Amino acid sequence: MKLGRTASVCTARLYQGDRAMLSASVTTGRLPDDAPRWVTPGLTSMPALPTDTALDPSLQRGPGRTLAKACAMRFDPADMPFATGKTGDAAMRGWVRPLGEEPDALFALLAGDILPPTVFNLGGDVGWAPTVQLTALLRGRPSPGWLRCESESRTVAGTWFDEDTSVVDESGRLVCQARQLALAPLPR
Repeated sequence: MKLGRTASVCTARLYQGDRAMLSASVTTGRLPDDAPRWVTPGLTSMPALPTDTALDPSLQRGPGRTLAKACAMRFDPADMPFATGKTGDAAMRGWVRPLGEEPDALFALLAGDILPPTVFNLGGDVGWAPTVQLTALLRGRPSPGWLRCESESRTVAGTWFDEDTSVVDESGRLVCQARQLALAPLPR
């Protein structure tokens, strides 16, 4: 669509048969190599490495086991009350990294949508929460090690919810920000 000196824009559509299933607009440019000029103080309160009490979804039952075959994930049990049938804030936190290699820019983008949906903590059904719209901003190349991911919803109304996610590498640099609008799982 546009080829620029600083940023270029392209669109893509995926079809299944004659039916359009996905439409995407991708803006690309060069990632900055220099340190940020300004960062919000206290970007994350999470420790750089998973805690000793962190849950490993590859050892649990449920949908997280499939994704855990491709990457290491750890979750603080205090941030996942839904896992024990309790409720809490519409927020999630966890640590992720690819298996057998260090995180790169593409994995940082994946990490922007890797946590369980925040609405799970509000109670109700747990299941597929389809993304309706997702915007992800890659802010830098991640340093080696674990990525810290934090998601929160500001509004849950009817079946619609929003989710803002920050991904911070072990060095403390924000490497990805993602914002999405999604639908809560339908009652079974």
